[in-house]
Order: sequence, then structure tokens, then C-alpha cells
Amino acid sequence: MEILNLSDKVSIEFDYNKLLAQAKNKRVLFYGAGKLAKELINNFDLSGLNIVGIVDRNFYIGGHNINNYKVFNVKDIKNIKNLNPDIIVLTVINKNNVLNSPDFIKLNNSLNCEILYDVLNVFREWGDLNKVKVAIDRSDKIALSPPEFVENFQKHLLELDNLRPRGFEVFENFWCDIGDHPENKPQAECSFAAWHIYDKKPESILDVGSHRQFIYGMLAFHEITTIDVRDRKSPFANEKIITCDSKSIALPDSSFDAVVSLCALEHFGLGRYGDEFDIDGDIKSMQEMIRVLKPGGHLIFTTSLTNAKPSICFNAHRVYNHEMIKELCAGLTCIEEKSFIIREQKLGSIQEATELPGDWDVYLGCWQK
Repeated sequence: MEILNLSDKVSIEFDYNKLLAQAKNKRVLFYGAGKLAKELINNFDLSGLNIVGIVDRNFYIGGHNINNYKVFNVKDIKNIKNLNPDIIVLTVINKNNVLNSPDFIKLNNSLNCEILYDVLNVFREWGDLNKVKVAIDRSDKIALSPPEFVENFQKHLLELDNLRPRGFEVFENFWCDIGDHPENKPQAECSFAAWHIYDKKPESILDVGSHRQFIYGMLAFHEITTIDVRDRKSPFANEKIITCDSKSIALPDSSFDAVVSLCALEHFGLGRYGDEFDIDGDIKSMQEMIRVLKPGGHLIFTTSLTNAKPSICFNAHRVYNHEMIKELCAGLTCIEEKSFIIREQKLGSIQEATELPGDWDVYLGCWQK
């Protein structure tokens, strides 16, 4: 067992002989933390391994080289498949987060490789707790930040470390969040829906599977009926919860002025939440949402969107093209639709949504019955 020191206080326990025995005569793909993979390659003689590449979700498509090994973005499935790997070595700290991530699931389903993790054991050497320094590598962020900001950061970090103000321990963890306020996917979805609810002022609202935080916001001002396939209780007197599958809603026709469904449609019928497997569960659910909507009422929903070929990332979600979404809304009139471009963290038109196979952005739509 060998030790690789990534910093003064963070180390990796690495069993190279075990890895060599398990990966002998196999094409090896490192997956995960590009920094860790780089340190392993730089510090150990890995000539006994046939390493064909490194995958890191934080690198852009096209990648770059680490000591002559090509680095690929996790979404670049086509080029990764061309490497023909036999085995994936997870160079990551949190195995479960990776194994359950949609990107890894999609890639692994495409490759169908053996997966190794236990040759790497990540731990911290605490030693004297009063001398602990937790160092987080943010060199890329520092390099992209204004020099004046970095200079002030370093000056104030030194001051804090010397002062130990009010008994606080001081750890370095660089962030530069100056400039425009950032937008992200949940914010964009909630903002779009909230604006239309404010604009349309519905008296009765049905929510089908939206972000729980958004429902809390609506409950501050509205009586809400919510549909959830998983049983739960509400602390709110003005929330009525109906536990049922969204493709069979036990409510009368034309019951609501607005139906809201954020980031939910793409999941219906895939069994992820314990619902019945039904490949047309999304179609049936959409028909039900339209059925319980009053004439003149509004359907406000978000889902996944691509300008490439539509796909099912089983069992995470579907990824629709715009034609599919329009078919789902047949009989309704479009009031507004946009997309949220995840890579650029901005709102855009439908035409600006990704064209990268396997990738997806967010559709935001308001339709009237």
C-alpha cells in the first residue's frame, strides 16, 4: 500500500499492485477527479497499466492532455466509446455520488465496463487538530479571477490566519463570485413559473411533482392541491395532498385555473420514484393535467430539452425535442416558451438549446387551454 500526498493534510492510500493485478491486459479508463488522476500519473510508475484516457465532468468537450493521456468530458460518450475501455477506475472521493449520477449511469450503460474503486482509499491525516489546514485546490478559479481580487484575498487570508478572530479556525477555500448575479436551473424554473402565476393570478392551483421548495413558496399565498406518487404529510392547512400516480388523477374535469409541474414530466413512468413502469406515462400524465385544467386555464411546466436526437436516460429522465413537447401540448395555445442553457447558465430561445448528443437543457413553457 502506497501513500500519495495531495497536500499537507490530505492523502490517498493507493494499492497499485492490487490495481495492476485486477487490470492486467485490460484497457483502463480513469474516471472522476482529474487532479487525483493527474497526481497518480505523475507520482507512480503506471507503465504496467494500459491507460486509454481520463474522464472528468468538469472539463469541456474536446478535453486536453494530462501527461499524454487525453482527458474527456463525461458527456463526450462517442469519443470515449472509441477508446474501447475494459475497466473503469474511479479516481473519486465520493463513490456513491458518482455511481448514482445520471452522467455516469449514461456513460457506463454505453460502455458496460467493469468498475473498480476500492484500490483507492481517501482519508485525512488529522494529526494535531490544532494545526490542521484543509487545503482545497482552486488554482483554476484563482487563475480566472481579477488580479486585484486575488491580491486582496491573499492579504486578508494572512490577516485572518494570524488573528484567529473570535476563536475561529481559518481554512483556505477560494471563491470569486463578483459580477452579475448567477442564474441556475432551479432558479430559472421557479422564476418562470412564479412570474406566470403572478401574472395570471389563478384562484385554484394543482401542482404535480414540482420542487418542494417552490411549493412552499406558493403555499405562502395560495390554496394548493398537490399530487405526489410518494406518501407524505404537510404542515400546511392550505395544502391538500393527493397520493396517486399522475397518469390517473382522482379529480374531476376542469377543476383548476392553473396546473404547475416543474422538472417532473420527464420522470413519469420510468419507475424512479416507485411509480409503475409505463413508457407512455408522460403522455398519460400530460393528458390528465390538461383534463383537470379549466377552459382558459394555464399549464405551466418545465422539462428537459435538446435539439439533438431525443433520448431516455433510464431510469433518470427523458430528454425531449421541441416537436415532442408541442405534441404533448396538442390542443393548447402557447403563451410563452423559453429554454435555460445549462452550460452558459442563462435563458435563451428554444433554438439555442444544446445540439450535443446525450446532453440536455431546460424547457420552460406556459400554455393555455
